[in-house]
Amino acid sequence: MSDLKIDFSGIDPQRDPERWNRQVEDTLGRALARRRGRALALALVEWARPALLVAASVALVTWCGATVRESTKREGHAPDAAAWVLTRWAVSGEEPSVASMLEILGAEPQ
Repeated sequence: MSDLKIDFSGIDPQRDPERWNRQVEDTLGRALARRRGRALALALVEWARPALLVAASVALVTWCGATVRESTKREGHAPDAAAWVLTRWAVSGEEPSVASMLEILGAEPQ
């Protein structure tokens, strides 16, 4: 081990305060500029995964809906026929029988 003392006078802030402040401001400015540039890239990467999840969910729901709709068309039932009949009854003021209401709603009359 050496007994030589290290001279830190070159980085003494009290020696030249204006120079020291300029160095600190320059260093801080470069760090903030680098951080801002990376912030956009990081934001895009962070938003990519949730955006892909939403897109996949929408695609799955759409595919399932199309599959269900196609299967009901094959069976001969219109998927929204009940809604149209109920709307027609409401608009026209028609009073259907209990058996016809149960049939439209999918229940068996007893």
